[in-house]
Amino acid sequence: MKAFKVLVIVGGILLSIGLILTLSAIGPGSTTRTLTIPAGAEWYFYYEFSLLFGGSVSGEFRVLSSGSVNLYVMTQAQYDGFSQTGGGPSVFTTGGSSGTFSVNLPSGGKHFLVFTHGGGWEGVSQDVRTTFQVNGIEPTFFVGGIALILPGVALFALGLRKKRQAAAARPPESPQQPTGVVLYGPRPPEEPPKPPGNP
Repeated sequence: MKAFKVLVIVGGILLSIGLILTLSAIGPGSTTRTLTIPAGAEWYFYYEFSLLFGGSVSGEFRVLSSGSVNLYVMTQAQYDGFSQTGGGPSVFTTGGSSGTFSVNLPSGGKHFLVFTHGGGWEGVSQDVRTTFQVNGIEPTFFVGGIALILPGVALFALGLRKKRQAAAARPPESPQQPTGVVLYGPRPPEEPPKPPGNP
């Protein structure tokens, strides 16, 4: 396979994958989870997500078993403190046997949805179903997509350039030679015509 074809094919593949990753990283992403908080005051459940420039998270939750739960939205620093002490500040908090939430997150980085037992329900295992939507740019897919798009465009353009160069350097086609017998050397002398009446 010619070099320019390889470059165009590889560049096109990288460009396509990069566009898919980039588009999947932009805009809302919805998640539905059914989670279990085991019995015990020290147990909790968290879901981690990342934003490149900030955004928002919104959704709803409902306890499937019994009792109430607490929901917190935390930054990375807040979660680090919570995981060590079991308390501390948060961006947002609510609680109950069911509820909704909508939180603006002005800064990028890692964020956490944290579910804990509600007051007085630490001794039982609780099942919770939650659906939430993250609005913003997911950094891993976005950066990975851009990292594939740039070399993809470069390889694709290089392949087209080599194709044009190969076409310009190709020698012109020679005119088609006539087919048939070719006689080399001088032609033989023609025999003079005989006078009429002579055998």
